[in-house]
Amino acid sequence: MGLSYQTVRDQHGTPTAALIPWNEFVELMASSSLDQPDIAREELREAWRDSESGIRSAFVREDEG
Repeated sequence: MGLSYQTVRDQHGTPTAALIPWNEFVELMASSSLDQPDIAREELREAWRDSESGIRSAFVREDEG
């Protein structure tokens, strides 16, 4: 994903912020799950940790045993 932006600088020329188009902001938020409630983001982090740790039982439905 390409990101177009403008750099905002202070009076000394030091970058202080970046401006991006709204549609790119919305896409970035959705693609990184930042638009999810805190609980959903934590569930995603937990699932990622389980996947990285090889905990397969975390991904099997309870009725499948």
